[in-house]
Amino acid sequence: MKRHHNSELDTASTSKTTTQKTKRDEEGGLQPQPKRQTTLSEIIDKKSLYVDDDVRAKDITLTIAEQICVDMEPFDLVNKIGFQRLIKKLCPKYKMVSRFHITEKVIPEMYQRVRAKVLELLKTCRIL
Repeated sequence: MKRHHNSELDTASTSKTTTQKTKRDEEGGLQPQPKRQTTLSEIIDKKSLYVDDDVRAKDITLTIAEQICVDMEPFDLVNKIGFQRLIKKLCPKYKMVSRFHITEKVIPEMYQRVRAKVLELLKTCRIL
């Protein structure tokens, strides 16, 4: 390629270095950062789903339950394919919970928390 297309090779090599990530050196100038191959553990971490006890998974489940309650959606929303695709697109590592889990665990826990807050507010209220 050098022998027949030397000018194209020069432009291709310079454009490759400008598209790479850069970092500042000691003088403040920008230098191209060498590309690093992704390790096997990084690939596995990207593909593995959140475990049930993960804080992020619990937060997403709670947010789904809040949406069901606030918008008065049916509990069956979590079984609908469009909703599952949306959640998979937004957070690929999240494993969708079942309708049973939402109705038997998440919503009752949410109800108890809200009930306790309302009772606390009623205790501090002087006039009803």
